[in-house]
Amino acid sequence: MKNLLIVLLLITPLLSFGQEFPESIKTMSQGSKNCFTVMVPGLDAKETEKVWDNYLKGFKSKKPKKDRKTSEIFTDDVMIPTLSANTIDLYTSVKELGQDGSQVDIWFDLGGAYLNGYSHGDKMGAVQTWLADFQRMTRTRVVEIELEGEEGKLSDLNKDYSKLQKDQEKIEKEIADYEQKLQDARKALADTKTAQQTRQAEIQQQERAVEQVREKLKKVN
Repeated sequence: MKNLLIVLLLITPLLSFGQEFPESIKTMSQGSKNCFTVMVPGLDAKETEKVWDNYLKGFKSKKPKKDRKTSEIFTDDVMIPTLSANTIDLYTSVKELGQDGSQVDIWFDLGGAYLNGYSHGDKMGAVQTWLADFQRMTRTRVVEIELEGEEGKLSDLNKDYSKLQKDQEKIEKEIADYEQKLQDARKALADTKTAQQTRQAEIQQQERAVEQVREKLKKVN
């Protein structure tokens, strides 16, 4: 009965403070420790890690270091006054969930103990708020990516429109050139017809002159 009571006391904080960002015990590089999980819908692991890095910049932390083998991210000396007067070491695991986005597990090393609801019940409200701020940044990034996509589509449409405008200008110039050539050709045709009429008249006149000389030749013979 006593052992059962102890187990209930240990898991009660996990249940009571597990509303938005659940607490659980998971294995990481330092063993099995309490961590908090943040679900990030709509954002892949790579983008989520970028948001995490940017979020930590506001807490005077050292640059996060990612273990290439385990993909675990370690951030040293993070200053989160609402959780501790001293710096905190953070261990983070970002898991890819495909269409569901990604999942972030975060371990808070307070120095000698990991943040947990059983031992640090008075910190649970603060950690939930802190994690909510991070999640809000991920949601903002999701919308930013959507905006970037829509802006990209708009840019492509504007490029296509500009190309169509240039094509129109080119075609209009070609039409103007063709119309000028057609006008020149019509003028040349009219000039040719006039020249033909003139030549025809000259031919008739010359034919009469030839006939007159022939008649003259007959008289001489």
